[in-house]
Amino acid sequence: MNFVFQRSYRGPLQAIILDWAGTTMDYGCYAPAVVFIAVYKEQGVPITIEEARAPMGAHKKVHIRKISQLPSVRQRWYEVHGRYPTEEDVETMFASFIPQQMAVLADYADLI
Repeated sequence: MNFVFQRSYRGPLQAIILDWAGTTMDYGCYAPAVVFIAVYKEQGVPITIEEARAPMGAHKKVHIRKISQLPSVRQRWYEVHGRYPTEEDVETMFASFIPQQMAVLADYADLI
């Protein structure tokens, strides 16, 4: 005779944990992408939506750093600033990113 004990919860739902961005709302994760474009524009360096989305999934500061490492973005940065982007530039853009991100979240909050 085999005995198997299996614990199961039968009460009401107590919590749901979701990764919202692109899972339940903001199909395509446009909210952060438009803000990445804006923070680079503030620095005088235009980036494309493809460049903005390339490192999607990384922490936002890492994301900005990775965008800054793209050869096309580095070249445009150099043409505007006469130097390549630095960690200080990444910090500056990240500081600008956070409030801008918060400001646009509601614009991209439609459920998928």
